Amino acid sequence: MVKPKQNMCIGCPGLCCRLQVSLTAYDIARIMIHEKRPVHEFVAVAEAKHNDPDGFKTRGGIKKFVLIQKENNECIFLNIKDTLMCEVENSKPAVCIAYPFLIFSEKPVLCPKPACPPGNLLFLDKEKMSGETLADCKWEKEQHYSIVKDWNVSEKEKEDPRDFLMFSFREIDLESSALGSVFRKVRRPFLPHLRI
Repeated sequence: MVKPKQNMCIGCPGLCCRLQVSLTAYDIARIMIHEKRPVHEFVAVAEAKHNDPDGFKTRGGIKKFVLIQKENNECIFLNIKDTLMCEVENSKPAVCIAYPFLIFSEKPVLCPKPACPPGNLLFLDKEKMSGETLADCKWEKEQHYSIVKDWNVSEKEKEDPRDFLMFSFREIDLESSALGSVFRKVRRPFLPHLRI
């Protein structure tokens, strides 16, 4: 993923790092691989609303993966002691990379009320951020939503969030193969009848 080259977060009190961050399977894999951290150290399972695109079905209801937060609601990766910077800067979740932009619509938009201090927003290189970086973030989110949709329509026994995570990792591996994307699109209409 292309990362923006900017220092707009230096000196920021990290207010955005106190918001709940939904994670995609891509985010989880990136942190596991690049930071060599086991899932249980940074991933929590939270309740999701019925229409939440991150929400996957389990026997216990609709859930989603989120970053663990400390007792004071700070992100587990916020380095509050030294720098107020992210400890996983080079592998942080797509939603954090894109912030203060929202990547849910066709064209990324600036958050209506970003947690960034107004002075820091002056240093935001909107041209650079709205290009390749946000396109990568948007692609990951769309792929994740597609995986969630495939999981939710299958008739597979949905035991545990770990089952969904393993399913997601298999789908990501498949996506990276030469014909994986085509295979997933062809297979999708048959998912309700398959036991994956």
